[in-house]
Amino acid sequence: IHDQWMCPSYTVDIANTLTDILLKWDNKYIGLWHLTNLGPTTWYRFAKYIFECLNYDTNRLISVSSKEFYSSTKRPSYSALYPSRLTLNNDLKQMPRWKDAVDRFLKEMNYLEKKS
Repeated sequence: IHDQWMCPSYTVDIANTLTDILLKWDNKYIGLWHLTNLGPTTWYRFAKYIFECLNYDTNRLISVSSKEFYSSTKRPSYSALYPSRLTLNNDLKQMPRWKDAVDRFLKEMNYLEKKS
């Protein structure tokens, strides 16, 4: 789907950042936080990046609009969140970009060679 924007988030990154927040707890941390990997993307671009990482033929992907893709779940066209509270707290572990998260996930799952 090329017209729905979101921020993919790796659960390992969320867990690490949340752990950092809890270990450094301060009352200023009370409230709502959006913990997402950085950088909005579309579902199509997300899939295309994964295909590229795995050296799959990206021509096999078909870019479609949300109207062309049937789903019983209604999604907004832009649901990308930004971890603004996190970025304002430099003493906390920051969330990396989503492409970095995909690279690490694929390596951890042994889909890619691990760099030494």
